[in-house]
Amino acid sequence: MDITYKNKKIERVCTDAKTAERTYGREMADKIHQRIDEICAVDTVEIMIQFHIGRCHALK
Repeated sequence: MDITYKNKKIERVCTDAKTAERTYGREMADKIHQRIDEICAVDTVEIMIQFHIGRCHALK
């Protein structure tokens, strides 16, 4: 799946491990990159919901 970022700062945090770790700490940086990898691995959000990937839930 293609990911579009709101701005360059968010893109940098999501694509660069060192920037993410410096900004949010090691544990959160690992979680951010885990989620980004999960999103990139699937074709649609529907698949993520179907297989309970990334704790997706229906919006109210």
